[in-house]
Amino acid sequence: MINKKIRLIELFGGVGCQALALEGLARYNGLKPEDVFEHYRYIDNDKFAVKSYNAVHNTNFEPIDIRDVTGKDIGVIKNKDIYIYIY
Repeated sequence: MINKKIRLIELFGGVGCQALALEGLARYNGLKPEDVFEHYRYIDNDKFAVKSYNAVHNTNFEPIDIRDVTGKDIGVIKNKDIYIYIY
């Protein structure tokens, strides 16, 4: 049983099929997706993919090149939250 909201970190996520899968799982189990997880970080340098992701998921991410990202930019706090990294 997960008792904390999951923070989803998508690297090269395209339009966010992984987030859509989590949304579907939440709904299948009678839960609201926003109660199960949050779109925490999305890293993709393709401006069209980012624009599509934002439109599909109602988010406001900006294109960013993975080569410009450090561990601190991801914002993971050890032993505090639950994170899922997907690429």
